[in-house]
Amino acid sequence: MPELNEVPLSTITDKPSVIITMSTGQWDRFLQAAYDYGHTLLELDENEHPVRAYRKAPDISDALDAAAYLNNEYLA
Repeated sequence: MPELNEVPLSTITDKPSVIITMSTGQWDRFLQAAYDYGHTLLELDENEHPVRAYRKAPDISDALDAAAYLNNEYLA
C-alpha cells in the first residue's frame, strides 16, 4: 500500500464527498483510482469501526491554475 495522506476522522463529513470503505491493509487499483480522484477512503477495523481516513492532498498547481483562470475571466 502506498503512503497515503491521513485526515482526521472528524473532518470527513465537513464537505460533500464520496466515501469509500476499506479494510486495514486492503489496496487495489479501484482504491488507488478513487484516492487519486480525491475521494475519501475510510479504513474500518475487523468490527467495522472507523479507524483512519485518507484523502489526497490538493495539488497546489491545480489551485493556482484555477485562480489564474478566474483572474483572467474578471479582467476580460
